[in-house]
Parts: sequence; structure tokens; C-alpha cells
Amino acid sequence: MHHSRLAAAFAACVLGSGAGGLFSSAHPAAAAEAAMSPAANGGAARIMIAEARVTISNIRPPSGLPGAEVTLIGFGFTNDNTVHFGPGVLTHVAIASAAGIGCTADPNCRGGIRQVLVFAVPGKLLPACPPQTANCSRLPRETAPGEYRVFVENENGKSNELRFTVTGPATPERGRQ
Repeated sequence: MHHSRLAAAFAACVLGSGAGGLFSSAHPAAAAEAAMSPAANGGAARIMIAEARVTISNIRPPSGLPGAEVTLIGFGFTNDNTVHFGPGVLTHVAIASAAGIGCTADPNCRGGIRQVLVFAVPGKLLPACPPQTANCSRLPRETAPGEYRVFVENENGKSNELRFTVTGPATPERGRQ
């Protein structure tokens, strides 16, 4: 196929599976970049993806009770993420899934490895302070109804913040730990 027709065919985002599909990444974190190089692959198109900084693009659902499952969709996650949930943290949150997104001509398409983190709204919040901090209470506190800022931190940096609203208190049957 001629390069210009091939480029037109890839003008929209191309999706693949991180588990052996079109794109995958051994290291899920760096700057989003897509390039097509037909000459480098014997005339066939080749999409190269370099990873993105830590970014959360969506939080689903945007509200719920303690114990509810929350999904963060974004870029630049690793297999050892710290999810900051208001004044608390959830540590060692691994990537639940990943899919490659490659773009060549669509300026609205964001290339990279789109990743998913999944966690439960905590019934109790463990403070986000280093263990060596003298003036930090490491005692967990109940998760009260209200709005909480959510962001991810890992070896690649700190993400943007999104908001999650806890709609009711923790009870023994839903989220109290």
C-alpha cells in the first residue's frame, strides 16, 4: 500500500490491546508520541509509542459509597501506584488493564498506553505522611460523606487531580475496614 494511502487509513486513532494486540509496552510510563515509519519495516507501516507523563483522564463513577469500585483511566501508571484519596492513600495499586492508542494525522487523538487502575472507596483513610514524620498521626479515620480530591503518584511523578464524591458513611456491610 502506498505511504499516503496508508497514512490516510491511520488518520483516526488506532486501538490495540496491551496484552499482545497492536501495541504493548514493557515500561508503562513516558511522553506520548506516535510515529509511522514504512521504510523502517520493509515498506510496512510501523507505529512507535513512547509513553506519557502521569495523567488521569477519567474517574468512573464520579461518586459512590465506601466499598464501591472506582476506575481511574489515564496514562503513565506503573505497577506500583499510590492513589491519593483526600487526606488518605491507597498504596501498591497495580494496573488492571492497558491498551495502546496510536495516532498519525488526527490532532485530537492522544497516543500512548491508556491504562486502568481499579480500587475500592476506602471505609477508613490512612493518612498520606511518611512514617518518619514526628507530627503525623498514622491512625486511620472514617471516610465521611463529601468531596475528595483523587490523584496518582508513582516513579513517573504526580498526576492531575480529579474529584470523587462519597455519598454516604461507611457501614460494616459496605467498606468499613
